[in-house]
Amino acid sequence: MAAAESLGYRRHPLSTALRTGRTNIIGLSLGDAPAFLRHPHSALMVSTVQQALAQRGYAMLVVTLGGVVPCDLRLMDGVIVMGYQPGEENAVESAALRMPLLHWFGVSEAQQPGISYDGEALNTRIAQVNHELAARHLFALGHRSIALVEPWGARNNYPGLPVFQRIAQDAGIQAELTGIYDYLTPRTYPNAMRFLDGLRLPTAIYALDDEVAQRIIDKLSWRGLAVPRDVSVFSRQTDDADFEHGPGMTGVFTDWPSSWSSVVDQYLDMLEGKLPTGVLRPVVPSQRVVERTTCAPRATTASPQAKE
Repeated sequence: MAAAESLGYRRHPLSTALRTGRTNIIGLSLGDAPAFLRHPHSALMVSTVQQALAQRGYAMLVVTLGGVVPCDLRLMDGVIVMGYQPGEENAVESAALRMPLLHWFGVSEAQQPGISYDGEALNTRIAQVNHELAARHLFALGHRSIALVEPWGARNNYPGLPVFQRIAQDAGIQAELTGIYDYLTPRTYPNAMRFLDGLRLPTAIYALDDEVAQRIIDKLSWRGLAVPRDVSVFSRQTDDADFEHGPGMTGVFTDWPSSWSSVVDQYLDMLEGKLPTGVLRPVVPSQRVVERTTCAPRATTASPQAKE
């Protein structure tokens, strides 16, 4: 020990793994990683997972389960699958037979049961609360003409519209609601951009998240319209952090990191034999409306018209 200390010797973790059978490395499969990480919500998800692993003494390694050079699964204790490229399903199934995989967005019928977390089901549940909080907040401000930009769901199926309609009906409010469908990728939102070119705009726009809201604000600015003077903008998923690049959005803050961290903790408990393998039960994140600078009562909001 004295010789090791004097020489500055550090044991190699992979050499130790040959004896213990554990590397304390968790792989993360993202599929199309550049496209996945380009969205702030996905980037925050990955960052949160990395921090949660580090707090338990694990390192994270971004890997591929298929392709020309697949990863060596012996380097890892487990893999979290957030996405994979088309045609890699067999590689994911093969990996699931050899090690505990956490399927972040649930397990399809073609995959091995493994360890799963039905992220889509939780997203749907949280979205309902998001819609309710947003509808009550916007109606309370006096908005009666609202457009909902919906990048999720099938075309002509706007998940937020029924919630807004129900709350308006219960409150005896006559509301003019418009659904605008735009698929989330490649995040150019052409339908929303065309809608914003119209001569008659609503008094408020309900956007999926801060990125979509910022695109809308930029488009309105290009037309010479100001937020919230001419049009209010509300973000369904806003950030609670301080903004250095510009003003934050009025919107619903969801404490997603607490939920994601709970998923990682349960997954590691299953790997370490502290919990039986199966479906993870994440903490349901808290939600609240954060008021900033992009919404205003109807009384102070002009009816926007096209400006030459």
